Amino acid sequence: MGYFTSSEGKKQIYYDIIQPEGKPKAVIQVVHGMCEYFGRYKEFADFMAAEGYAVAGDDHLGHGRTAEKKEDQGFFAGNNGWRFLVRDEKKMTDILKEKFPDTPIIILGHSMGSFIARLYASWYSDDISAALFMGTSAGIPASAAGAAVKILENAAGTKTHLETSQGMFYHFLTRRVPNRKDELDWITRDKEKIEFFKQDPMGNFAFTAGAYRDLVKLLNEISAKDWAYSLPKNLPIMLMSGEEDPIGDYGKGTKKVYRRLITAGMKNVSVRLYVDARHELINELNRSEVYEDILTWAEKVVGSISKNGA
Repeated sequence: MGYFTSSEGKKQIYYDIIQPEGKPKAVIQVVHGMCEYFGRYKEFADFMAAEGYAVAGDDHLGHGRTAEKKEDQGFFAGNNGWRFLVRDEKKMTDILKEKFPDTPIIILGHSMGSFIARLYASWYSDDISAALFMGTSAGIPASAAGAAVKILENAAGTKTHLETSQGMFYHFLTRRVPNRKDELDWITRDKEKIEFFKQDPMGNFAFTAGAYRDLVKLLNEISAKDWAYSLPKNLPIMLMSGEEDPIGDYGKGTKKVYRRLITAGMKNVSVRLYVDARHELINELNRSEVYEDILTWAEKVVGSISKNGA
């Protein structure tokens, strides 16, 4: 574990690396989602480490151990926070490249982390060997996104925590959950995971107006028509989502992203949808199946690299 200075120039970004015995087959760089942190991926990281992979990740600005004080939670920066999120992942990659030279790096982004990872793949594609986007979104209409940004920019201040708005948002996300009992039921069917998350002081906080603004801007960037065309045609990409994940529009949004990639001429794109699964596949009831599928895909990626001598 360690820290590096954020691209915004002041904050110290916390990171950790879970290593296998011996030289890793590849490094999986995890880009976590909204209101969580890298430590929530430990079960998955331990599984992959046992299979010969290093798994690394940082806690974003306003998240986890990077957010030193409670008031820092859910805030990225006064301006351009979305850019700093992507650039900080580049800094994380540089640390991994120095520690594990000549080792493939696979970027894995979940939810908001998938938005960051998708933009990262566009900006810094030379640094990665493959990309896995989990719980991603096809975006929102440009007109709606523009209106949302204006509303958020006119909020009481970029550091204002929007508890009421976030509660309404979560309530909307649970609208299709049968017999819903909690505003977080849209995340996973695993009740123990939900309860743990609710009690976790480093999770389940409200985003600030500024962070929501940055989230919308991230979505704007990856929803642009030229995003898919900016990626290397041979970059292996895996899309994974639950069929009951509202962020992926219950599978429809994930399929839409897949079609955009294929239309752009991408040659190595896979998609995997899980029946009844919700948003956090890593924490779902069928997570063992998800872990195995990620491992199988990663082995193919590593095998292809070895075969081609890259």
